[in-house]
Formats: sequence, C-alpha cells, structure tokens
Amino acid sequence: MSNKIKSKLKFWSIAFDVCLAGIFVLTALALGAQLYFTFGSYSTDLRNIENWKTLASTFSFPLGVAGAMLAITSLVGLYQRSLQLSLQLVKVEDQIEISNKQFSKSSEQFELAQKQFSLANRKENFMLYIEHKKAVKNRLDTYLNVLVSSCDALAERVEYLPGLELRNDRLYGRIFSQNTALEMTHFALEADIQVFQLSASKIEEEFEKFVKLGASDIHIKDLDEILNIYAEVGMDINFNSYRDGSFQQGGIWLVSFFLDIMRATMALSDLKVLEGSTIQDYCIRLTLDVIDANMPS
Repeated sequence: MSNKIKSKLKFWSIAFDVCLAGIFVLTALALGAQLYFTFGSYSTDLRNIENWKTLASTFSFPLGVAGAMLAITSLVGLYQRSLQLSLQLVKVEDQIEISNKQFSKSSEQFELAQKQFSLANRKENFMLYIEHKKAVKNRLDTYLNVLVSSCDALAERVEYLPGLELRNDRLYGRIFSQNTALEMTHFALEADIQVFQLSASKIEEEFEKFVKLGASDIHIKDLDEILNIYAEVGMDINFNSYRDGSFQQGGIWLVSFFLDIMRATMALSDLKVLEGSTIQDYCIRLTLDVIDANMPS
C-alpha cells in the first residue's frame, strides 16, 4: 500500500509543479495573445481614470486563465497534500507495527527471563531443601550412634540390641513442615517450637502406667500408644532386632526397647521438639527394673 501511495504522490507532485508553473506560463500567453490580437484597440493612457476602471474587464481573459489555473493548482495541491498525509499515516502505522512487534518480542524475552529465574529459584530452593533434610538426618544419625555406647553401659549384664530406625522423610515432614521443595523458610537444624512440639506429658503418662504395672508385667501390647507417638515423628522400633522372638511378658527384650525409646527421646530433645529429661529418667528406671527382674544378682 505504501508503494502505491508513493507512486501516486510522485505523479501528483509533478502535476502540482506543472500546474504551478502553468499559472504564470498560461497567464502570460493569454495576456500576450490578447495584446497581440487587440493591439491598438485600447487606450494606454494611464492618466485616464476610465482606463483603470475598465482594467479588469479589459483583461478578463488572462485574469480568467490565471484564476482557473489557480483553482486547478489548489485542487491538485490539496490532493497531493492528502496523499502526503496518507503516506505519513502509513509510515506511522508501520512504525507502530514495528514497535508492537518489538514490544511483543521484549515481552516474550521478559517472560522467558521470568521463567528462567523462577526455574533457577526452584532449583536453588530444591537443593536447599535436600541439603537441609540431609543435614538433619546426619545430625540425628550421628547423635543416635553416639548414644549406643551409653546404652551398652546402662544395659550392664544384658546385651543391648538396637532396634530404633529413623524414618527421615516422615520425621522431616512432621517437624519441619514449614519447609517444602518449593519454598524454604526455616534453615536451622533445630525445630521451630511455634510450628511443632511433641507433648511430653502424654508420653510421661504412658510411662507412669508402666511403673505402676511393674517391669515384670509389661506386655508387648501395652506399648502400642508409645510406639504410635514416636512413629508419628519418624522414630520406629524394629522388634525383629530383638533376638528374643517370643517377646514374653516382662522379658529381657524390654531392656533394648526402653533404651531405644531413651535414644529416640534424647534425639528429639536435641531437635528441641521434646522436653525429655523426665522420660529419660523413666527409661533408665524401667531398664534397670527389667534387668533386676530377669537377672537377679
């Protein structure tokens, strides 16, 4: 469309120039022709007022030609100007279209940059999540392993058979629930007590029941509530680790069980999710009671 307008504009620009020149040329020719053909038939006395009064009517032909050429030139000029405006509008529209394309491209680049930033942020957050989760597990594993020797010493005449198993995914999801693979908000290796804290009183109530029941009368079915409480935070007891598969009431296997619960309690205390000093005392007391009941000195 732009080329078509340019072609027309070029033609009408030439036509305007021709008409503009024609005003002077045709008017001069008309005046010359009139003077030539009417030579001697009019007065040239400039002092005669009548000559001035009839000047327009005398030279009406060349003046008419000049007027007609002025009108034609004006029309041609107006059309030429309209074509110039049309061409300018087309250029403006083309520029707007180019600007829109550039803006669209910039928007696409911005969206791509946002996606790349979001992806990088998700990757970084995911790595932080994995590393924090790993650090928590390493801390607990180290602490629990150190406690094994302490439990061996407490068991004295009885072999301590560790059966505590850490389920880190469950533990982390429960204790550090504010952290996800998409967003990390807590970076300390100790839990935020405002988010999660295990009730010590409920566990202590269960141990009170064991004390009242007596070490020699504790049955495996009596441990269900305690097992559920610790399992909720990823601390499972694998009874297959205890060699005495009979699990008789008040049996020596309870030594390893109570020492495992003590280790789990101390590990949770280290994470600040449980105030376990009283529970530890209960575990030691019951461990010694089981040993005394099964292996009297």
